[in-house]
Amino acid sequence: MHRFAHALALFRLAASGQDVTFLPACAGDTCVKKPPRAADAPTKSISETGGWGFSYGPLPTRKSGRFPNDDMMTEAMQGQWGLGGRDDIAIMAQMGARMVRLYGSDPRFDGTKFLNHSNSWGLKIVAGMSDYPYEHGPGSCWTSNLDCYEAIRESYNFTLDSKGFLAQGKYHPALDTLVLTNEPDLKFMATGGKNYMRAVLSAFDGVLAAETEKGLDVTSPENIKFTAAFSYSVCPRCKHLLELRSMGCCVVCTTGGTEGTPCASLGAVGKAQEAGGMRCPAVRKPNFADDCPGLPMIMDLHFAMEDPSSVGYTFRTQGWKQAFDNRWIHSFNGFVGANALNKQFIQKYMQLPFNKGKPAEQMIKVFMGEYGDPHLAKDPAKLQADLERARALVEDKTNPFVAFNFFEYEVAFWKPCPDPAGWDHWEAIAWDDPIHAPNPPKDCSERLFGTFSVGDIPVSNTGGIDYDSRNVYTVDCVKPIFRGKPQAVAAAYGGSAPDTQVCQAGWQAKPTQYCVASRGDIDPLGAGLGWACDELGRMGHDCTEGRPSACSEDVYTQSDWAFSMYFELMKEKGSAESICNFGGVGIVTALPGRLDCMAVKTAVSTTESMPTTTGAVPPNPDRPPPQSGSLLGNWVWWALAAAALLLGIVLCVRARQQPTAARTVRQDSTASTEFEMARA
Repeated sequence: MHRFAHALALFRLAASGQDVTFLPACAGDTCVKKPPRAADAPTKSISETGGWGFSYGPLPTRKSGRFPNDDMMTEAMQGQWGLGGRDDIAIMAQMGARMVRLYGSDPRFDGTKFLNHSNSWGLKIVAGMSDYPYEHGPGSCWTSNLDCYEAIRESYNFTLDSKGFLAQGKYHPALDTLVLTNEPDLKFMATGGKNYMRAVLSAFDGVLAAETEKGLDVTSPENIKFTAAFSYSVCPRCKHLLELRSMGCCVVCTTGGTEGTPCASLGAVGKAQEAGGMRCPAVRKPNFADDCPGLPMIMDLHFAMEDPSSVGYTFRTQGWKQAFDNRWIHSFNGFVGANALNKQFIQKYMQLPFNKGKPAEQMIKVFMGEYGDPHLAKDPAKLQADLERARALVEDKTNPFVAFNFFEYEVAFWKPCPDPAGWDHWEAIAWDDPIHAPNPPKDCSERLFGTFSVGDIPVSNTGGIDYDSRNVYTVDCVKPIFRGKPQAVAAAYGGSAPDTQVCQAGWQAKPTQYCVASRGDIDPLGAGLGWACDELGRMGHDCTEGRPSACSEDVYTQSDWAFSMYFELMKEKGSAESICNFGGVGIVTALPGRLDCMAVKTAVSTTESMPTTTGAVPPNPDRPPPQSGSLLGNWVWWALAAAALLLGIVLCVRARQQPTAARTVRQDSTASTEFEMARA
């Protein structure tokens, strides 16, 4: 009966002359943020140009705790960073960023699309190396003797094979630097004591060995930089701390029974300065300029590279010393303001043994992997002024400080917060005036670092994280954590903040609904596209009808068009979420990433008495949205539908005494090809 109803509806449509056509919701160059460059365009390194950007690790969850995988470069995450999704890469670039600092990197998952998209927006990538090979690689170097050579050589070999870092024997132009390890002084000192630098040296040796096996010239300055991002601690137990005494550096310790590090436990470092030690005086220098955070670890690395045997290591890779001289860049993570940064670190860094007496261009360059003063996190005006001062330090060519990454792009909801409901309430009341708002819930303050929070309007889903279809997460739209914070960062960076008004208002404002294809796994998307085209055919429509050429690029944009066509015809017949499902690959949103690929129906007339609108033919309830398997049509039904169409055409011709064109129902060859490829 349902198939007969379809045929009867098609007959009535043809006989009455009623028709529906589809146009894109938006047309022209302003519809979509398109990258300004080719994906393989050449670039200069951050060491040459200077840079400022974001620390980027927005795990798509509102729950604190572990997440299956923190690799942001994967295709499973492209609903966050890519065109057609939230497009964080475009947002950061348009805010004026020149670089993005990442953290985890899983060699099992290709990162080519991420690198291509980043390079097309002119962003340089500071990639990270996960803790996994240090903990679980051959020898478990983290918990044994800190000889990480084999673990890192094996892991980086895999990365160079499958991550997209190499193309035609060269590094991808988007890649700038690889962080071998994040804050090794905090990770490895408990195991290695004063020889903790053995982990850094052996990891450096391991990546060089992997490069050698791939035929790369490890000594070439044209290849990417390497670094270890140290913490911004004073490190009273660092091996070469006393070397900084002549610079006026001091260490805070206690001489009585008060809380803190006992001076006596620090040996010579804990002695008073007049006795040759580094104990801080009662009266400190302004802005704590006598602190020297970050510098002790850099000194330890310098002396370890000068004499690897001093930390019990022997390099295996030929050319390692020249590779260090040509390709190493120092880095650290610091939560400090620009003025203090200059006095505590930059001015003293220029006086370290390997820099002293040299012009800035010959010094070893240094950058900040993470930058942000926690005291300014709630004050956009002061934050902008501080970021402008930090940018001025980068642009000052009389020092070797070349870049910083603002911490961070999005609130890290996955980090501990014992009272998430309390945080949500606090965020709502603090949004307009965070300066005068009460303090956030206890132990949730790290969330203040985020530039953006998230709203209640989804823009995509992730793919299955770690190849697991159960690990699919919603990618929500971004909005300012506080009024004016993105604008402050963008103003300091010389860019513009995104328009987030729709996200801020949320669903309660009743924005226009669209049905888009999730930028997740491509296999089920092919099945969803096939089902949509099949059902549209039953309703007398070709799923490519009116589709702009720009929306034929791939299965994602083809699905955007087909899904939105079907949604337009059916959105008044049931709940939006059930209509825009397509086996779990459709998303109802108010913020489509490709507005130019959203079909909007328009009623037209082919007879003098045609009504202005038409109702949609219901979908066949015997054929639910796809889960998996074949989507071939029922040829018996097609014959019946074709007969009904032919009869309608004949009646129209006789009634009007003039020919009329009949719509042909066909499956788009391009969509079919994409679908078959996706199923293969």
